[in-house]
Amino acid sequence: VMRKLDDETRQALVQAVRSEAPTIAIFKALQEEGFAIARQNIAAKRQCFTSPNDKNCLCYPNNTETIK
Repeated sequence: VMRKLDDETRQALVQAVRSEAPTIAIFKALQEEGFAIARQNIAAKRQCFTSPNDKNCLCYPNNTETIK
């Protein structure tokens, strides 16, 4: 999903994933924008954006540019 977003929207998604917003709210917002992603996947990947080792994860925003 990250690779399909413009920079501003990508940053907003990263902020949402890092926030205390409920996963279901993030899921619904993405679904309303036409992104098909499982709620469980969002929940599983939130850790990639908040753990001390998040920069090692392929989901980390800076890493999405190198993964095509």
